[in-house]
Amino acid sequence: VIMENNLTFEEHINNIVSQCSQQLYALRVLNSHGLYGSNMWDVTKATLVVKIMYASQVWWEFASSSEKMRLQAILNKATKLKYLQPNSTNLSDLCETADETLFRKILHNPNHVLYSLLPPVKNTGHELRERAHDRQLPSVKDAKDTLLKKTFIHRMLYKDSY
Repeated sequence: VIMENNLTFEEHINNIVSQCSQQLYALRVLNSHGLYGSNMWDVTKATLVVKIMYASQVWWEFASSSEKMRLQAILNKATKLKYLQPNSTNLSDLCETADETLFRKILHNPNHVLYSLLPPVKNTGHELRERAHDRQLPSVKDAKDTLLKKTFIHRMLYKDSY
């Protein structure tokens, strides 16, 4: 993942788009040699989709809407060429699912490398509404904390609170 000095991921996304164009060509060759249907979908998910989704928890919120549209266009093209199933191409949903999966793994594994970034457990004696986690919510007061709001842990902690 390539992060620039101003916390943008434009170069990273440019690299993804370039590499995905090459992978679409490779998929076209596989298709011309008789690979189609569910086998083609599996190969496309294992190569193209994984390439796009790699470390999306880090860069997704920092990507601009035009960059997200460029990535979505690749999935749309793969769907149009029948390399992907029609119902599995919404990049936002894929990223949200990946976020939730990683966050659940962090919450339930004290040995996870990101576990130490979680705030302490909130203990209350009240029967409150069930939340996705049992952690204290850190306060965000300063304007400089707008970048903090885009980070993975913070987004997941506040997911149902905004």
